[in-house]
Amino acid sequence: MCGYRSCTKRSKRDKIALIGNIQYDDFHSSSPEEMKNAVKELLDECKGKRFMLSPSAGPFDKDISEEMVKNYQAFIHAGVEYGSKS
Repeated sequence: MCGYRSCTKRSKRDKIALIGNIQYDDFHSSSPEEMKNAVKELLDECKGKRFMLSPSAGPFDKDISEEMVKNYQAFIHAGVEYGSKS
């Protein structure tokens, strides 16, 4: 995962907004708890910054697994829970 500080190191942080930062592969390989923690860490790091939480890519597989669905749900719930506190 590319953190806010490292991605904006050479750019003007007050002029740029980052979108994303949760890698698509993490939706395949993480548990829902790991996804929730990743979202929380990212939102904590980006608190007060110009940032939009988003997967790095949308599901492009023909069929997605039940585990991936659970990770998208955990991603959304964590974004609502922790993003509203940012």
